[in-house]
Amino acid sequence: MNKRTGIIIAIIVVIFGGLIGASIWQQHRAQILAEQAAEEEASAITVPSLSEISNITDTIDYSEYDLAKIIPANEFSGNLPENIKGKSNARVVLYEYADYQCEHCAAMNPYINEILSEYGDQVALVFRTYIMPYHQNGVITAAAANAAAIQGYWAEMKETLFANQNEWFYAKTADMPEYLDRYFMTATNNKGDLEKFHQDMQSEAVTQKIAFDMGLADKADLQWTPSIYVGDKFMSQKEIGGTYNDFMQAIRDEIDARLKATAK
Repeated sequence: MNKRTGIIIAIIVVIFGGLIGASIWQQHRAQILAEQAAEEEASAITVPSLSEISNITDTIDYSEYDLAKIIPANEFSGNLPENIKGKSNARVVLYEYADYQCEHCAAMNPYINEILSEYGDQVALVFRTYIMPYHQNGVITAAAANAAAIQGYWAEMKETLFANQNEWFYAKTADMPEYLDRYFMTATNNKGDLEKFHQDMQSEAVTQKIAFDMGLADKADLQWTPSIYVGDKFMSQKEIGGTYNDFMQAIRDEIDARLKATAK
């Protein structure tokens, strides 16, 4: 074999070897991508759409439920109780219909917390989910809050979602699980069961609970969030007018009147 033939053979060997190497690398890369896709699919959180929830709401008869009373867990609420901050036997109960993606709900949250702190065990808050149709992350955050509630961390999860609303407000739905995992661990001080949290978010019980709350809001014929009642009295911020402080003072006045009326 002359020198020229040897060079040609060497070139062919290098090219062939490169092609084999490239093929192996591509196969390895494809395997990695497939594994990553499988992991992402396995960890994806799937919750129903708002229209699917509305379909469930439409099957429930709300005629027997008093909106001005704490409603016990029942089959239509997924056997999940009301989300309550404070004692259920408080002398005055506030009922808030709100959406975790509602900017006004987040802004008003500290004011409501201040009232609860002022009145102590005399006043409690019942939070019912009322999702606006234009909030793409309304359902998944409601699912997260109710899943956290199952582990005893609803109030903490509510605070965390509202406090960080600016961070996730415009997030793509596909990116929300990463945010929600972090918020859940923050709300639970790293004590929560993350796997159970994922399962409960996607559970029939949580879906039913959201649908039940939405139906209560429909029964009240509400138009906006947050909508707040003191007992059976609707506190219309539009009618009261003024600032958040003015609105909160009107709520305090109504609370005071009710406490005075029930004083022993």
